[in-house]
Amino acid sequence: MSYEGHTKVLCANGHLSVYDAQLHVEWEWRCPTCKTEMAWSTDVDQTNGIDPKTGLCPGDVKLRVKNGHACICPTCGKKHTCADVQYHIPKRLSR
Repeated sequence: MSYEGHTKVLCANGHLSVYDAQLHVEWEWRCPTCKTEMAWSTDVDQTNGIDPKTGLCPGDVKLRVKNGHACICPTCGKKHTCADVQYHIPKRLSR
């Protein structure tokens, strides 16, 4: 049986990094944006798809944006949140 998914990691400043499940995220991890330490992470299991009750895959969490700004994408013309977005860190470490 195979496993599909990814790991979401937030640094102490709220920058989000996402890694394929096949990659191992080290506990010595440092944020690629600001070089601070890991504050929170969760493993998102996409093997069986989205749970119809929650609308999320197991382990996934809807992150709340702390600050960031919208910009118009030059490729698709839609509004997106631009780089250096910071998220609120959920209360507990999910790992």
